[in-house]
Amino acid sequence: MYRNLLKTAILFYKLAQGSYDKYRHKIEELAAQNPFPFNEWFGENGRTYIDFEAEKSEEVDPEIEDFLEENGYTIIDYIGGYAENPDGRKEKIGKILNKLEKRDIEEAIAKAKKSLTGIYPEDKIEEAANRAKLESQLVYRQLRSIFANSEFRKGSKLDKMKIVFSQNPHDVAQMSTGRGWSSCMNLEGGEYSGNVYCEVAEGGLIAYLIKADDLDIEKPIARISIKRFVNSEGHSIAIPEARSYGTNIAGFYEAVKKWIEEKNQRLPGYYERKGGEYSDSLPREIAIMPESEQKLLNWLMGKDLPTNIKKEKWIVVDYYDDDIRELLEEEYVPRGKTFFNEEEAKVYIDDLKHNNWKVNEENDELMGYSYPDEDNHEEYEQEFAEQRFTIEHIIDDKTEDFRDALISGVSKKKLNLTDNFLDRFKEALFKNGSSEDISKFIQNYPNSIKEDDIGKISDASIYKIITLIKSAKLPENIKKTLVANLGERIYKEVEELTDEFSFANLNVLAKSEFTYTDFLSKEIAEKISDRIIKFIKEGIEEVFSGGSRFTDNQANDIRWLFDRTAQWVGNQKVINDIISDDMIDLYLKFIDSIYLRDHAHVLARSGERGKKLLPVLIQKRKVAEEMLAEPQIPQYRLYRCKVDLNILNYIIDSIESGEPSKKYNLYEY
Repeated sequence: MYRNLLKTAILFYKLAQGSYDKYRHKIEELAAQNPFPFNEWFGENGRTYIDFEAEKSEEVDPEIEDFLEENGYTIIDYIGGYAENPDGRKEKIGKILNKLEKRDIEEAIAKAKKSLTGIYPEDKIEEAANRAKLESQLVYRQLRSIFANSEFRKGSKLDKMKIVFSQNPHDVAQMSTGRGWSSCMNLEGGEYSGNVYCEVAEGGLIAYLIKADDLDIEKPIARISIKRFVNSEGHSIAIPEARSYGTNIAGFYEAVKKWIEEKNQRLPGYYERKGGEYSDSLPREIAIMPESEQKLLNWLMGKDLPTNIKKEKWIVVDYYDDDIRELLEEEYVPRGKTFFNEEEAKVYIDDLKHNNWKVNEENDELMGYSYPDEDNHEEYEQEFAEQRFTIEHIIDDKTEDFRDALISGVSKKKLNLTDNFLDRFKEALFKNGSSEDISKFIQNYPNSIKEDDIGKISDASIYKIITLIKSAKLPENIKKTLVANLGERIYKEVEELTDEFSFANLNVLAKSEFTYTDFLSKEIAEKISDRIIKFIKEGIEEVFSGGSRFTDNQANDIRWLFDRTAQWVGNQKVINDIISDDMIDLYLKFIDSIYLRDHAHVLARSGERGKKLLPVLIQKRKVAEEMLAEPQIPQYRLYRCKVDLNILNYIIDSIESGEPSKKYNLYEY
């Protein structure tokens, strides 16, 4: 109960305070723990100022650019607000939006009236027309807001600016509190507000973009958080986040990065990010490469690693502090004290148990702790201290993290490396690297990939290969071979699972990664879908017929695998006519038992086999048209009929034309 009371008290205290001042004392307490590893970079008050001139941004808001291009206009001066019309004349973007809005409102009203005339009375038609007008106005209101408040149009209009780099704890703590922006680091309830305390205590930095006369950072324009990284020997470097908050000014990040790089002393080795767990853009670990290829190769093979990459720790934990941490979730409370020698930890905990067991009387009172009379003091002290303090023994082995960071570092940067090194590096990459690492490596070192390497990549997990094929800019010959190898591998897996029906196999199939593919060959895709449909055909027939052999969960599993397989077949790129005869047979029998939209893509690409379905589909279309023609049809049925009719028109036109319909849009309604 005392915890609930304390939480309530803390909440009311927060609500009663509206400024940063209430956090000031806590920040100053935590700052006492800060090692200030970058002290020599800063002057008075922990700040350093540099002049900054914004680059002229050539970026535009994609929403505005796409909208104008769809209507035949090309942006020629976004900051000035001009675009070129289809006749080649220069026009103000604001006037263009006014003109297009008028056109779209007229068209929306006309369309609404046309679709409802003869079905609804005049007053209802007028309501629909007004609603269509309002919807168009809302679209243009949003476009004008984007254009008027565009960050890409602001930078050149600002006065002279400076960047202030700071290790001042209060500057760091206010990164998103009391500013013209907010983020998860807002001390007033941000999702990761507790991380701010960690940054203050562990040496995080901040860079603010300010007007030249705002040296006290009263109204900053933007900010970038700068994280501290520490290697296994205690050396610190700083790396800025790639994301800024506030007004997006071109060149701000680049200027911050340049200044930091000039200050850093980047010693080779393994570095861990300190401070809060959360980061917008930076990994938890990085590796800085040595100049020697042999040393880098040794590190990758686990030889001659930097000192302290694997170390033992003894942490003296105070469960009382854990209670405070849980109650004050946003507060930074260091988890105990770390020692690298067991004897030192034992001496420390013994001192705590005898001399420092009562930490904070105010917190004790809030948490409901009470103390005994002087007569029983020693007995109580021993019991409380034994329960409160303990030693945790941790073996902190960063060898694998270091290797992964090295692999990522080599893959993502085009380094001047010998063929001998790259050949040996590939072994570690294909075995342990992520699909992103492999993709970047192939892009940066395309000439190092040989035919044998493709086979090694093909041995990676199916999901990793799918991700690689879909996201990487692979050379066509490599991509073609990977697709072929993957297709055969998936088919063998499906073949084994469909030899004999069982719900165990069905559940494995339903979770199989093959459904993430949309690029397999026609032959393989057809074989896979044919095997799966044969596997569940008997079961799906019973489910659609209302049989009782299966439980509700089993019936749902069978139906779900059928739907998922159909959607997968329909999503295959540049493939038609891969639907099997068994699948056509199921559609002929049970077309009324499926949700047509889920199966529309596969039916639209069913080719010659699909023509068997045309009589059934045309009959369903006739029924939908007759329902639509009924007088005084309820609105919910009207909408449903229009949706069904549109889907049926799309499928029928696709089958008749031999390709997905260009006449009908499946998602019009």
